[in-house]
Amino acid sequence: LQGTRKDELEIIIVDDCSTDATYSVAKELQASYANIIVLRTGHNSGGASEPRNLGIQAATGTFLVFLDADDEVVAANLWQMLDAAVGRKADFVKGYYLRKYGNDLQEWNRLPELPVNREQTIKDLLTWQSTTCDFIVKKSLLEEYKLAYDQNLQVGEDTVFLLSILCIAERPLYIDNYFLIYHRETLWPLVFDDVHPVVEDAVVHTTQSW
Repeated sequence: LQGTRKDELEIIIVDDCSTDATYSVAKELQASYANIIVLRTGHNSGGASEPRNLGIQAATGTFLVFLDADDEVVAANLWQMLDAAVGRKADFVKGYYLRKYGNDLQEWNRLPELPVNREQTIKDLLTWQSTTCDFIVKKSLLEEYKLAYDQNLQVGEDTVFLLSILCIAERPLYIDNYFLIYHRETLWPLVFDDVHPVVEDAVVHTTQSW
């Protein structure tokens, strides 16, 4: 990411009061690169929502991208997707992503065909994809609707946040490309007993639309 277009990029690292050397390493990077901002939560929140909301508040750019510690960015692809977002005036962009487990590298969430309009884009994303955080979203969209990650959730926050965005995005765009590689070190199942109200609302919204 620190390539020829680094002046167009703002990197915000939020440390959730880690017990390792994350914060000191991040501060060393900040000292070397003018476009890196390092923040720290006041306590360990136990989830991704509070650190991401802190990053959203601090961001000054037009578009936002969220990454976890086990994610890798393919910079050239990210720039291609950002340029497409600007050129096509999209407020939300999603592609597919690569999942790496050991030596195995697989495509995930790739749509079988390109959607042609807003309705089909949202429907296909909900039908064919998991609700992961490998997306690009316009910050002004979040500000207009006062949308943030639910800090009461420690798992499933990506699902609620993504579905909330899809309910309000006017110009969602799917691009047949990826910018994220997810390094999956462990495989573990998640079981949810309750459904978040936003998920229910999104299901009703999409069902009524088509």
